[in-house]
Amino acid sequence: LQAGLRYDLAHTNITGFYDNALASHLQDEGYDSQIIQQYAQRAYDVNRNFGNWSASVGTKYIFGQSMYLQASVGKTFRFPSANELGTNGVHHAAFRYEIGNPDLKSENGYTFDIDYYFNNDDRIVVNFSPFINYYTNFIFLDRVTDSPVDLYEEQPYRYNQAKAVL
Repeated sequence: LQAGLRYDLAHTNITGFYDNALASHLQDEGYDSQIIQQYAQRAYDVNRNFGNWSASVGTKYIFGQSMYLQASVGKTFRFPSANELGTNGVHHAAFRYEIGNPDLKSENGYTFDIDYYFNNDDRIVVNFSPFINYYTNFIFLDRVTDSPVDLYEEQPYRYNQAKAVL
């Protein structure tokens, strides 16, 4: 039997950026002040502390020299990245417009896996390892379908959270 427990802390401080040149361009194009503010704010101010724990426990049972069965369960987490929290603009590597979400929480997941192994003197080898991951607040990019400004060919994407099974 093996087990582990850990607690992590993180601090994220993002200084916002307002793009005056883009604001002027959008104003010249006739957009209203709410739309201009939404798109010219290229990065959001974010000053957040995060803390979360992870844990796992697992066991292994050996059936002689040729077979074993092991299983583990765990709780995982991931703090949101600076891009996920504060971005509002083009992600040049991905060729898409991304909008951060300063209200994201830590991503929490629960894992379960089993591993069965059998080796009959290398004549027959079987390894079966199913697993499942369940997230209570998985962070993902969600397509924005109601974008009022067509800055690029594709619709923008906004970081969001939802339950997920992987």
